[in-house]
Amino acid sequence: MKKHKHIYRGVTGSPGIGIGVARIFYFGIPEIPVSYVSETSIKDEIKRFHDAVEEALKEVSSIESQVNRDMGEDLLMFMSIQKAILKDTELIKQTENLIKKYRFSAEYSLKEVAKKYQNIILSKTTPFMKERLTDVKDAIARVIFILMGEKPKSIVEAPPETVVVTHDLPPSEAVLLSPERIKGIVCEVGGITSHTALIARALDIPAVVGVKKIVNYIEDETDIIVDGNRGHVIVSPTEKTKEYYRNEKIKFEEKRHRLILIAEKEPFTADGKYIDVSANIEFSYEVETAKKYGAKGIGLFRTEYLFLTRRSIPTEEEQFHIYKYVAESFKPNPVIIRTLDIGGDKVIPGYHEANPFLGWRGIRFSLDNPFLFKSQIKAIMRAALHGNVKMMVPMVSTIEEVRKLKKIIRETTRELEEKGIKFDKEFEIGIMIEVPSAVLLADKLGEMVNFFSIGSNDLTQYTLAIDRGSEMVSSLYNHLHPAVLKLIKMTVESAHRNNIWIGVCGEIAADPWAIPILVGLGIDELSMNPASIPLVKKIIQEIDTRELKPLIEKTLGKTTPTEVKRLLRNFYRKRYPSLFELIKNG
Repeated sequence: MKKHKHIYRGVTGSPGIGIGVARIFYFGIPEIPVSYVSETSIKDEIKRFHDAVEEALKEVSSIESQVNRDMGEDLLMFMSIQKAILKDTELIKQTENLIKKYRFSAEYSLKEVAKKYQNIILSKTTPFMKERLTDVKDAIARVIFILMGEKPKSIVEAPPETVVVTHDLPPSEAVLLSPERIKGIVCEVGGITSHTALIARALDIPAVVGVKKIVNYIEDETDIIVDGNRGHVIVSPTEKTKEYYRNEKIKFEEKRHRLILIAEKEPFTADGKYIDVSANIEFSYEVETAKKYGAKGIGLFRTEYLFLTRRSIPTEEEQFHIYKYVAESFKPNPVIIRTLDIGGDKVIPGYHEANPFLGWRGIRFSLDNPFLFKSQIKAIMRAALHGNVKMMVPMVSTIEEVRKLKKIIRETTRELEEKGIKFDKEFEIGIMIEVPSAVLLADKLGEMVNFFSIGSNDLTQYTLAIDRGSEMVSSLYNHLHPAVLKLIKMTVESAHRNNIWIGVCGEIAADPWAIPILVGLGIDELSMNPASIPLVKKIIQEIDTRELKPLIEKTLGKTTPTEVKRLLRNFYRKRYPSLFELIKNG
């Protein structure tokens, strides 16, 4: 084996320090040489293929039965797309055709069909669609291994102190991760929104993804350290390095424990102002993680993954049970469910736009698909009977959209009443402020809804005309830009003139440097990744809002994000030196 450096860099998938033994897992489609069957065996070969597909479906059902139901029903939706792929009529038809036309073996035919699917998916430009390649490979590989009479090694067989090292961790394995045995995860591919990263964060397993070709440079049973805080992987560490990271692990866990203790306290400022601090989640199994880190409620329940992790649209009943579970988990505290925010980097399979961020997304998509939209609204309204549920609609840019929204809600209400289905008639409706036109119309919009929530990521993107996913201009993307802060100020003032509350659910809400600005501007609620909550609560508990007015005036007078950041650093250093050190040291 070629000797390489022992430190590899990737992307933080889940924070923390994992120390253990590397165990390499090979998933995906194996290499298969071309092979043929006789003319008289074609029918038997097709039957062998169908039998293998049926066996694969049974395996997927067996995996579903092993998933911890306490983590939420939507976790199983990762598996439902596997079933959909295995039942895909086009995939089955194309495989049969290759067997008939060329007399290829079933496994070779299926591998060739998989290539076509792979090329189609890789032609997509969005990370989300590229990550769906894992689903296809996983389902097809399952059938091929059955045809070959082999059973690949599974994570359920991993001994204690294992660090999983793999090219990609398929969802059928990711859902079986156990924090008791698995101490870390390293993947060659994947991003912050991959199956692996999402589930690892929910389970508090340190993970580094996007570590290119590491499987080529590491052997089984090698000592390994996963630094999920920095996105580093250390292979064959020296005893000195191990000792350093043991201390780092202790410090990280002690710091997290201290912050969790802080998070148990209410987020009142030093002068007694209450700021609601909530969690952003994608899946219902993140409920316990959100609670652990001190979230009183959910400020943003993203529902896209309920739709995009499967090929069939979730029914009203399926959505209702998931929303109800989250609502009951936080009762009487609020759970804000965002309606489907399809589009942008979460594109619809088979649909293409030259610029999806400026296209058919958010409320635009929902209004054009009233059956789907009504189904989701009904599920939310029904779930509202079981807790403090609010509905939030993304990407609003015009008054007409809100009028159409309210019309659909009236129709939905009437349909539920006609069927005698119980629901909450008084649940609150809010909109996201993500585009400059919504800010400029905020006074009028505020008369039509119960609350605003600023999506700072998109507001920054649309204000500065910067695609935050573009490497060419990403350095220009900064939510501390004075133009963005002025738009936030305008929105807060409009909300309060209309006597409605206003929150922030973008990345700025978790930025410790930005908290004094947001609090000083009058934001009522901050919603963020659960792990960010303790530090934000700590900052809120120590700052005095009476000191913030001069800071806001100076901030809004700056002309660049760099000047704003320098001002905030000086503010912390002079007024709150202990907070400054805490933030500076991460």
